Amino acid sequence: MAFEKLHSTTIMAAKTALLSNAKKLVLTHISPRYTPKSLVKPIDLLNEAKQIFPNTFLAKDFLTTKIR
Repeated sequence: MAFEKLHSTTIMAAKTALLSNAKKLVLTHISPRYTPKSLVKPIDLLNEAKQIFPNTFLAKDFLTTKIR
């Protein structure tokens, strides 16, 4: 479904962060399909990305981070 909507998967984002030598990856714009009642939860997406790029975080409202 991500491809149909022209979005990235968490795996794609993590691989891009790794290949670009990023220091941090912040996952944002998570699909509303991933709710506490769904089988796959946002924490599962985070853990999936962390397997590829360990310094990955989930964004939340009012999160700030430094960009250098």
